[in-house]
Amino acid sequence: MSLNIQSYKTDEDIAKDWIALQYAEEKSQTYESNFWAYETLDELRVEEPERCWLIVNKIIEIDDSHLILMGLAAGTMEDLLGSHGSEFIERIESVAKSDPRFRTMLKMVWRNNISEEVWRRVQRIV
Repeated sequence: MSLNIQSYKTDEDIAKDWIALQYAEEKSQTYESNFWAYETLDELRVEEPERCWLIVNKIIEIDDSHLILMGLAAGTMEDLLGSHGSEFIERIESVAKSDPRFRTMLKMVWRNNISEEVWRRVQRIV
């Protein structure tokens, strides 16, 4: 998989367009024009997990509504924890201690492919 991010797209652009996608009606013009942000965030999770992590936090900073937290939990965070959980669990624990929005989002994560050790630590947080 190779990143197809246009050079002028910043992390904030990705975050804002990912948020817009969550609110858009499926197959609408808004949905179609912002779907790139979903694909980009997923590609970043694989190829640049550190940048993905920063964008997840940027998304929560911009919009911490239930819809957005649920979208992050059921997608990006589950996948990030599944593929890079051991690399991020200490930061996740640290952020969750001070950010109730982040804890709320973690409560919506399902285990899926998350290792047993990482999942135990997530469960302790929530």
